[in-house]
Amino acid sequence: MLRCKDCGSDRKVRNGCPNGKQRYRCKDCGRNYVPGDLRERYSLEKKTKVVRMYLEGMGIRSIERLEGVSNPLIIKWIRRFSKALQNKLDEVVIPRG
Repeated sequence: MLRCKDCGSDRKVRNGCPNGKQRYRCKDCGRNYVPGDLRERYSLEKKTKVVRMYLEGMGIRSIERLEGVSNPLIIKWIRRFSKALQNKLDEVVIPRG
């Protein structure tokens, strides 16, 4: 069974055929993928480690050299984590009184 690389769902629809390869779109997360795509995906642990390094004051270029992750990708992960954190903080109800 063909599954989404991002969320693992098997709910998909066909979404074009560029370069002669069938592309699919996941119905759950909306990501596009091609079967047999072997590009590297980073684990949540690696992403968390990179964001923690940034929060500890390490520079983005230093993280890039140490972890082997590109500069724009590090910035993307930092922005995603901060957005997720902001959404969680918005959900918190502070008791008054």
